[in-house]
Amino acid sequence: MTIVKNLHDQTSVAIGTPGDRVGIIEKAGSVTLVPINASPTLPALRLSQYSPGIPDNAETDDAFGTALSYLPVSTEGLVVGAPHETIGSNTWTGSVTYTRNLTTWSPLSLAYLSPGTSISFASFGGVLAQPTTAR
Repeated sequence: MTIVKNLHDQTSVAIGTPGDRVGIIEKAGSVTLVPINASPTLPALRLSQYSPGIPDNAETDDAFGTALSYLPVSTEGLVVGAPHETIGSNTWTGSVTYTRNLTTWSPLSLAYLSPGTSISFASFGGVLAQPTTAR
């Protein structure tokens, strides 16, 4: 769980559910944004790899939402880890997806960051740190 500000014009609690079924896909995972300063009519928002703009597709055991973080105040946004994401023939490579506005998501993967590296079972994105401010 993490707090994100202004992602959809509200401050929200982001709650990861990595074992969530998405459609018929077991353990694909999801993230739910629950507004904490909104009018009572604004519903929670459930995000998965089938949500518009989020790269890739939900696959069994992706565990999207295992790790959550936020982008610093100057940019504001949400970072989501999916440590069991399969990339090509590499099983459980993992991926990280981030956004600043819910419509444009950007992916990061170990395959992109370290081309040619053996990346099966790396579980990239299994742990995300919260940003800190310089002192």
